[in-house]
Amino acid sequence: MDREDFELLQQWVEGERRAGDRLVKRYHKGIARFFMNAVGDQERRDLTNETFMRLCSARHRFSGRSSFRSFLYGIARNVLNEFLRQKYRDGEFDPQLHTIEDTGQLSISRLISELVRKEVAMKCLRELPVETKQMMELYYWHDMTADELGQMYGVPAATVRTRLHSARKQLQKMIAKHQPDISSLDIDQQLETLRRLLGFGPQKMDEQAGE
Repeated sequence: MDREDFELLQQWVEGERRAGDRLVKRYHKGIARFFMNAVGDQERRDLTNETFMRLCSARHRFSGRSSFRSFLYGIARNVLNEFLRQKYRDGEFDPQLHTIEDTGQLSISRLISELVRKEVAMKCLRELPVETKQMMELYYWHDMTADELGQMYGVPAATVRTRLHSARKQLQKMIAKHQPDISSLDIDQQLETLRRLLGFGPQKMDEQAGE
């Protein structure tokens, strides 16, 4: 993966925008997870976007002496520490000494609010047709690819991707009835959060799904 990441980054530096898009898509969920237990949902989206904006600006400075993952997560670490430093009100923030709770992030009321949002997502998922619910869970939580699901359901992989895309839109509308301010990105984030709460590991990427 490191070699492929390096090649994509080199292509991006040379002006190939699609290579940059592939890198962002590959690591977007991982970076969002990095911020998950430190800030709320809105801040996580903002900090994730800020990380990739800084990556775009700094991509020419990557020397190759570390892995691309180390480079990218180093940017995310700096973004988070700067954010927490701005929120800390009792002197100078030291990430080696102070905690997330010291900064006032993720208060009990905010945690309860986010847990309620996750329960809404679970409820809406249960209200999908059984086969649609199963396909979503197998893809998002059990790492089955579109090809594998196609073999299981006896349909082409392209049909699986279409069904997943339609299911995401349907779930989006259902959740939006309870949370009108939700964005399209929230579906992936909430499914990933539910995956973590249910004890599954990080999701493997199937880059063609849902397009």
